[in-house]
Amino acid sequence: MKRRSLHSLFAPVTALFVAAAFTSCEKAPEKTTAPQPEPAKPAAEKAAEAPKPAPANPAPAQPAADAAKPAAQVADVAKVAATYGFASRLPKDVEGFSAIYHLHDIWVSFSNSKWATTLLDLEPVKKDPQIQNSIKQWNSPEAQKVKDLLEAIVGNEFLVVEPAGYASKIEPLMEAYGKFLESYLQQAFLAGLSGKQMGPKEIQTLMQNAAPELVPAFAKCDVPPMLLISKAGKAKADIDGAFKQLTGMVGTKLPPAFELGSFKVADKYEFQTLSVVAKKLVAQFQEVQFELQLKELIGDEAKAKELVAQISAKHAELAWGWVDDYFVVSLGVDHSHVKFAATEADSALAIADVAKRAVQFADKKPMGLAYVSKALFEKFSPRMEFATKFNGISNELRGILKPEHITAMQADVKKLEGKAQSLFTRQFDPMVAVSYVESGIHADAFGGLRNSSYDSSKPLGFASLATPASFLFFDSRANGPHSKAIVDFVEEGAITLWGWYEKYGRTMIPEEERKSAAMAEGMVKPMVEQLWKSGRLLGKALGDESAFILDLNGNVPKLPEIPPFLADGKIPRIAYVAELKDRAALSESWKGFSGLIKQIGAFVPPTALPQGVPEAVMKKDGDVELHFIPLPVPTDDVLPHIAISKDRWIISTSPSFSKELASKAVATTGPALGSNDQVNFSAVWDLAEVWLGVLDKNTEQMLGPGEAKEFKENRSLISTALKLARCLKGMESQISEESGQARMSVHLKVEDLK
Repeated sequence: MKRRSLHSLFAPVTALFVAAAFTSCEKAPEKTTAPQPEPAKPAAEKAAEAPKPAPANPAPAQPAADAAKPAAQVADVAKVAATYGFASRLPKDVEGFSAIYHLHDIWVSFSNSKWATTLLDLEPVKKDPQIQNSIKQWNSPEAQKVKDLLEAIVGNEFLVVEPAGYASKIEPLMEAYGKFLESYLQQAFLAGLSGKQMGPKEIQTLMQNAAPELVPAFAKCDVPPMLLISKAGKAKADIDGAFKQLTGMVGTKLPPAFELGSFKVADKYEFQTLSVVAKKLVAQFQEVQFELQLKELIGDEAKAKELVAQISAKHAELAWGWVDDYFVVSLGVDHSHVKFAATEADSALAIADVAKRAVQFADKKPMGLAYVSKALFEKFSPRMEFATKFNGISNELRGILKPEHITAMQADVKKLEGKAQSLFTRQFDPMVAVSYVESGIHADAFGGLRNSSYDSSKPLGFASLATPASFLFFDSRANGPHSKAIVDFVEEGAITLWGWYEKYGRTMIPEEERKSAAMAEGMVKPMVEQLWKSGRLLGKALGDESAFILDLNGNVPKLPEIPPFLADGKIPRIAYVAELKDRAALSESWKGFSGLIKQIGAFVPPTALPQGVPEAVMKKDGDVELHFIPLPVPTDDVLPHIAISKDRWIISTSPSFSKELASKAVATTGPALGSNDQVNFSAVWDLAEVWLGVLDKNTEQMLGPGEAKEFKENRSLISTALKLARCLKGMESQISEESGQARMSVHLKVEDLK
């Protein structure tokens, strides 16, 4: 299987936290301004660039992946262009981009919040010399210069752009890195088995051993085209000064292989270049010597000559220049990708999927906008391939197995590969992601990998099971046919492997060991088959929707070792809930599991289980059956069990919790979702309040005299800290579909002090 990874283009949720590293809290928010207009063009040039009228008989519409924005909506894109800055000037053929906006404004808003003011006003903070010294350094003139520079570079608007051609250039690099990583992990595993660590000596040995494969792989690589763009006009003098120092090193401190150049974009934007020519670098380090070293590494003189020629032909270029108030840095083999759109209608902002979301979220004043083309996704989507690799491994068995046996095994693997490719082939749409601040941080991603694992056709029924005491609530509905197909595939693979053993493997077992092997087969095979059969019956019995809940409203058990006053506290309760569709299949499944447990118990020494394998007990509580193994001592409501109701199957640690979950009606309204995951921090803060109340009433008993005194002295501080913590409400993530595309929405719920 080819191993590739997709370059990450979007990190909206972390953007707010990154802001703290480079922005200043003293300055007032700066208003976002539109890009400066270009000089007026001659009428003839305007006419040439004007949108052409639509033909009388237009061609059929292209797929959403690369369709042009309808002419009727071009005006809408122009209206929101100022909101998205340089995205409206990127060419329409970009393969991806990620932009972040006004992080400095967000940081200023945060630093001026009641939350931040209250935190800095806490006595421990004011009295801590290290914290105060850090604040003093943060506000020093030296630090302010650095903050001003970083604010100008990334605090207003910053883009990372993958231009056309990025995927084809990055692919060889990712494949070469994958080969290196595979070699490294293999060597690290072997070193770990021998109790060693991967030090410099081991890495050097790894590189020498893997050189015949790694050197040719990396020789194919080029610098992928990329643009870094910043609205950094305020720091123009500092940036120009830094790059002037860089150019001053050419001809003095840098080798002769580095060359300066320049070019213009649109006949008006001047760019400078710093290029490195590999041929000159190779010549500087003596080509003959370089070739000899390669020959020694890979052990092939002809291949070494070929690699020297391949490496010598490499060329890399760094380019930089100003486009109005934006500083643009280019990386690549040249600067052919440094080009900009003439109008908003020709820009990346007018890509159909981008335009749709850009217009939809413009009034939210987004802090992030990202785009990944369908082609870029598909370029880095790993294809399920293992037949060819198996052929290489199985061919080494010639002489042990008959040729016809090897051919049959290879045919089996090829068949499995075809089914795997049909089952696991991933389909993509272009992805557009938008993030904004509103009662915390919202991030919505539209498109990307199509959901095959979830059924998003209707609301999640178990949504009604979440309560204010639910700390973790993970609810999802699986795509039933897809899940069954995966299980069928796993089963077919296991049957194929067992068939190989029966046909070919048994004959390879030494004669003296065949009797014991047959005995092991007779015991283990039926048990594995029973386990698998019972598991499949359980899957048939249960529906597609299930939920995991960690609740913080459990009762403290009354045990002799637990002081009675702790009963006023609360403890966690855990439950897994699934739909129950087929009670008969569930009963058959349990019979299989029960019989299997008894078989395994027969192998346990009597001293370990003097009473034998304990039998499960069934207790009826209204319409709910509770199945459990009695514990040695009563534990009240703390009792691991399985609960069965008319339409639910529950594994839980609390009978009362199971009864609550079984009695609640399923939700019938709400958005259609495939998954809804919630982390409710408010439930944690509520639990802390409960236990603080218990501690307030029983301070001496729980802490002792000395610590009790300290606790009472700091009680108000603890309350303030808890009040600050309550500003972090929680996080919710939802997976759904919209217009046939996947949608993932994340909301980090944060609010200021009231």
